[in-house]
Amino acid sequence: MHNIFQAILNHCTEYSIPLTEQQSLVLKIICEHKEALHAHQILENLKLNNAKANRMTIHRALEYLTNMEIIHKISFNNTYVACTHLAEHKCQLLVCIKCGKKIEFSSNEVFEALKLSSENQGFHIKTPIEIMGFCEKCRE
Repeated sequence: MHNIFQAILNHCTEYSIPLTEQQSLVLKIICEHKEALHAHQILENLKLNNAKANRMTIHRALEYLTNMEIIHKISFNNTYVACTHLAEHKCQLLVCIKCGKKIEFSSNEVFEALKLSSENQGFHIKTPIEIMGFCEKCRE
């Protein structure tokens, strides 16, 4: 997961996205974990490096990182994951309802079809688009 962290840091440098030390630590924690993390799990990890860290520290950092589109909040279960499609923010997340597994992919065809349909309804979609279902393991 170190490669994802470094790729995001490079992206931040390229696009002049400033990161505080706390934001960088939160980002690193998220990138080090394969599974999506809840805010309280991130806080537990952050306290290992900063005993003064609290819920507000985490929530401000998560809000900023999400707004900068370098992490995603999975609304279904209020967890956070690193973005793996930094240059193209037309991504979709497949989220398993049973186990919470997530798969991020980016399909221009899916995005454009949803964008056109939503615009016809006077609606603006925001990415990532969460698609709920069951992973292969949970379908068995």
